[in-house]
Amino acid sequence: ANILLYDPEEMFLGNKNSGASFTARDSVAHIYALEDSMLVADYDRDGAIGSGDKALAASGRRLRFWVNDDEDSLAVGGNYSGSPRMDIPCSALGLWGSDMRDPDCSDHVVNGRCDLMDFTPVYMDVSPIQILPEEIRRDLSFKLKNHDGAVNVVWTGLAKGSAGIFLTGSTSLCGTSLEQNAYEAQSVSVTRHGTDVPDNMVALMIEDDTDKGVVFIEGCEETDEPLVLEIWYEGEVVSRCELPMTLSPVGDMYYFYSLRGSESNPDFQLPPHVTPPNLMDGSNGKTVFFLHGLSVGIDEARGWSSEMFKRLWQSGSNARFMAVTWFGNYNWLGNWSSGLNYHDNARNAFMSADALKSLVEREQPTSGGRVLMAHSLGNMVVCEALRMGLSAGKYFMLDAAVPSEAIDGTLQAATSQDDAYLKYVPSDWHGYTNLSWASNWHRWFEANPNDKRGEMGWPDFFADALGNVGTVYNYYSSGDPVFMENATVPDLTTGVFHWQTLGWTWPFIDLKITAELYCWQKQESRKGISAISGTQNGGWGFRIWDANPPNEGVMLTNYTAEAAAAMVADGSITNSSVFSTAGTSLNNPNATEADIREALAKHVPAISSAVGKIGCLNQYNFDLNNPTDVPRPNEWGRSHDVFHSFWLHSDIKDMAFFYVYKFFEQIVQGGSLQ
Repeated sequence: ANILLYDPEEMFLGNKNSGASFTARDSVAHIYALEDSMLVADYDRDGAIGSGDKALAASGRRLRFWVNDDEDSLAVGGNYSGSPRMDIPCSALGLWGSDMRDPDCSDHVVNGRCDLMDFTPVYMDVSPIQILPEEIRRDLSFKLKNHDGAVNVVWTGLAKGSAGIFLTGSTSLCGTSLEQNAYEAQSVSVTRHGTDVPDNMVALMIEDDTDKGVVFIEGCEETDEPLVLEIWYEGEVVSRCELPMTLSPVGDMYYFYSLRGSESNPDFQLPPHVTPPNLMDGSNGKTVFFLHGLSVGIDEARGWSSEMFKRLWQSGSNARFMAVTWFGNYNWLGNWSSGLNYHDNARNAFMSADALKSLVEREQPTSGGRVLMAHSLGNMVVCEALRMGLSAGKYFMLDAAVPSEAIDGTLQAATSQDDAYLKYVPSDWHGYTNLSWASNWHRWFEANPNDKRGEMGWPDFFADALGNVGTVYNYYSSGDPVFMENATVPDLTTGVFHWQTLGWTWPFIDLKITAELYCWQKQESRKGISAISGTQNGGWGFRIWDANPPNEGVMLTNYTAEAAAAMVADGSITNSSVFSTAGTSLNNPNATEADIREALAKHVPAISSAVGKIGCLNQYNFDLNNPTDVPRPNEWGRSHDVFHSFWLHSDIKDMAFFYVYKFFEQIVQGGSLQ
């Protein structure tokens, strides 16, 4: 216990004693034995600091958290990502830093709602002082210390039961004045010599039966030094407590493995197992494996990984988190053009699957403990790994860039009566029997298990693979422009330009460019017919030859719809396809697994919506764009010029946690990650 002497008559100083006579018989001095105060973190990240957290603090549980070194000041309106580099951790200060970004912890202010993700609440439990009379409590002062000066704090007037409201709700009880909004509040440095808790916050903490005393902390530097709370009275420390703490770069809190190179090297060696130095305490035995999607370079992969880890962490996940990067940003005009090379990257996704299977089986030997999670084209890697025999307990498909017919073959458009027919079959092919299409070439050979051409088709390609998972969840968005579909097959510029006239107001025309609209539809319908955002072999390209005899000029021709129908009727089409097979393996009955993967990625068009657009599973389909499926209790922090409040392709990462936390709550609960 800590001893506090209350001696208003200074009896114990001796000035009341005169020789042998004691003249202060009516005076009273009090000696108080104070129990230790406590610093208590929200260890279970449930938004409230309760008895369970206090028990963990009493046992010496360490607070593990990350340094706030990304740059959320780039967020548009503070609400959503304004730059693909915004979430990359380890930005270095100022112009002389490695990438000329300023870490958020350097400016002593919360940089919008996106930045709140990088704070965590701590409760200064000073309840033992309640045994003291009010006149003593009014004279107490409080100091926070950290030997390395590695922490900033935001003062608040919040109660411990609502300590996490700043992440999922609104509060204006923050900052030195206790009157600022959490998302724009000032912060102060905690120094080694001590930072005084402001008087207005002290006044709340010393009230009878108070549960106030919550601060938000952000990491500024790496440290293993504790956060210290001291209570002072008349120039003396009368109580002192510590919160063991480790702050590190966020990358020290999860696993990060690169499979880059596995797409081109059949002898690829997995990266060695490395245990991060700041892993959580009390893991629940589950392991989340997360894969990013298309057009994500190695730096951006760290941004995706850290942001997904943080969001799961703040949602209460106690599973180990393993981020997996793969070569999905092949390009020939710079990283911005990766989408124009979609088909090469789809092939890379297929070819990275074997390494993923080996990595998952090595890192989590128990299949029931594996939780697979992938965004966009990363789902192609996961689905192929499952097809190759990987098993898992849970699989979350997020905005999946996988043909829905690969999950459910009945979704492939077969005739002009099907909804997807006009959307995916180019007009040049209207009237041709569907058995002459490259999309159905496999049907001519699938009865012969020795003819590998029978495996070169999308329908049901992954249907059995998903049976290797206990439960599959499809989180799609009916408002995702990447997966939206034009009523007919779009050309390259369809949906790119949007303008409205502004009358006589300068600049007279308001022009918006949306390169992402109809991307899925374009890349499938342009297979075989386009060097830009398509391929030049297979697909919808006709096999063309010179119909004139030698020396009589050139007359190019191809099979007519009538000729194709006749060839289908007598089966002779297997000897001479209507579409071009030049430069492909589509005519190779002895094709390898790599040939099959390349054919699907580059030469066999899907004739169906993406999984990321529709609910194509038998159960557990959730439309992110539908507030009934995924609630939006805080409205929406963005009104896009063209897509308004739609849930866009990367909103699981780009929107501030404040707007999407219900999605992550569902993930944590559905995956049993608590």
